[in-house]
Amino acid sequence: MTENNNQNNTANPISAEIAQVETTQNESTTSWIDNIQDNELKNSKSLNNFKDVEGLAKSYVNLEKKLGQPKELEKYEADQYNYEFGEDYTPHEGIYKNFTDKAIELGVNPDAFKELIKTYVDSEQQAINDYNKDQEKLNEEFTSQLKEDWGNDYSKNLEKAENLWTKFAPENADKMFSKMTPEMKGAVAKAMFNISKTMSDSHVEAPNRQQDLTKEEIQNKINAIYSDKSHPWHKGTKQGVEEMNELYDKLKN
Repeated sequence: MTENNNQNNTANPISAEIAQVETTQNESTTSWIDNIQDNELKNSKSLNNFKDVEGLAKSYVNLEKKLGQPKELEKYEADQYNYEFGEDYTPHEGIYKNFTDKAIELGVNPDAFKELIKTYVDSEQQAINDYNKDQEKLNEEFTSQLKEDWGNDYSKNLEKAENLWTKFAPENADKMFSKMTPEMKGAVAKAMFNISKTMSDSHVEAPNRQQDLTKEEIQNKINAIYSDKSHPWHKGTKQGVEEMNELYDKLKN
């Protein structure tokens, strides 16, 4: 059988030539891209620019030469990341440590690290200043609203409300009151005054609570008055000034 096929091919050279051409055409229609299993890569138009794997490899090597080899992260000493905060700013230790550790791990330039910290601190302080200004504005608005509601009785009504608060509120309430929003402070003042109207004047007189306070409690109360812009002391009223003077006298003794 083999001898007959050889004889037929020899006897019919045209048929042999046609068979060779068909084989060559089938091989030419098979691309190296067809061997890629990932359909997304296989359908990538950019790969069609390469006739074979060798061309793709050359392109990659040339690109790597142009970009250069990736450099190793530069290492700095941990003490290069120390940042001197101002006396008026105390950072959150946990956040600052995490930030510093990550900068060391990533090899961030210490000078760049310090610039980032400075930017953060400046931004935070600006946000705090803006918040305080907004709170002062709200305090002024609610004070104006109380004056409008109480009219000429504003000072007298406010004194009654404060006396009742001082008499019945727990010792640590002043610190909590200083942290309240202006809306809450206004609500408390109105509530205390409304309660005072149901009581006789003798029950609403200001108690001398300072005599039982510790030095720390007195200082906290002074600080609370400083923080509370709506307190009568900031307006220079007699009751507010006397209260502050009494606190300072107790603090000295």
